Amino acid sequence: MGRGRTVVIAIVVALAVAAYGAWWLQAAARLHQGIDAWVEGNRARGWHIELDNVAVRGFPLQLRAEADRFTVGRDTPFAWRWSGPLFTASAPPWVGHNIALSFPGSHKIEFDARDGHKVIPISAAKARGRVQLGDDGRIGLFSLALGDIAAELPDLGPTRIAKLDATLAVSGKSPPAPNSPRAPEVGRLSLTAEAVDLPQRAATTLGRQIGEVDLEAALLGAMPAAQSEAALAAWRDAGGTIEMEKLRLHWGAFQLEATGTAALDAQLQPEGALTARIWGAGAAIDALVDGGSVRPREGATAKVVLHTMAKPSAAQGISREVEVPLSVQDRKLYLGPVVIARVPAVVWP
Repeated sequence: MGRGRTVVIAIVVALAVAAYGAWWLQAAARLHQGIDAWVEGNRARGWHIELDNVAVRGFPLQLRAEADRFTVGRDTPFAWRWSGPLFTASAPPWVGHNIALSFPGSHKIEFDARDGHKVIPISAAKARGRVQLGDDGRIGLFSLALGDIAAELPDLGPTRIAKLDATLAVSGKSPPAPNSPRAPEVGRLSLTAEAVDLPQRAATTLGRQIGEVDLEAALLGAMPAAQSEAALAAWRDAGGTIEMEKLRLHWGAFQLEATGTAALDAQLQPEGALTARIWGAGAAIDALVDGGSVRPREGATAKVVLHTMAKPSAAQGISREVEVPLSVQDRKLYLGPVVIARVPAVVWP
């Protein structure tokens, strides 16, 4: 009787394993077909997508799609391509809405600029990401975690970033009431970069390394589908705004913490208003003057204004804190009421 039970259990287990194996193979086939359909669908929408030698692996506990190389890009509103090495996307077969990505190695970004074709070679020792999909298949969250990044910037030279993390969460919130002055929130962005080594040609008296950049922002208004003037104007007219809930910058002796908003003006040029707490402001002004961004006379005026607004130092050797409004308007950077720099015009496609 005991042997009979053992045989029955063995048969049941074997059938369960066989059934799971068949189900996994069907899931793998559906995933492969889904990838092919996704590629063809996006090609029809104007995207250039190439995936070399796609295979689905990972049995028994994962569905892992691999491509030996990938290329993605568009030709409008301007031509660009991003190509990279082995790319993997994996998830447990029973939880297909949370997808892990991996793509470390050598990448290349190409684009057409006003002064010619540009190529940026990039390598990343660590390159991981995650995509969370809703029940409707749309992306709800996309995150990247990159480490030990090296790039060669056109006309500037080599740069390195020790760590770069970014997350974009797409909002599912309902639009506000018709009379609300605030456009609907469509997403939230967080970005953190550490130990950013600037190219030699971009270095200032603040030094070649930016210690930390930390940004958290809410995106208001349906984001434009292109960088064309018409798409950007439509976004602006619909109340398109970036609300910066936190902006931190640590660069040599200069530190900044700020909150505020940014948008586009009637000429589609950046405008914004920030309330900032600044340490080491004098060093920053000197760096802008040395780099030619600020005229010496304007720099001297700004330093006088900052000195009169500065709080007493909290302790010996600590820079004095200044709380001051910063704004960009009519392509001018204002420190309080004082113009301290001209902002170059942005030329959209």
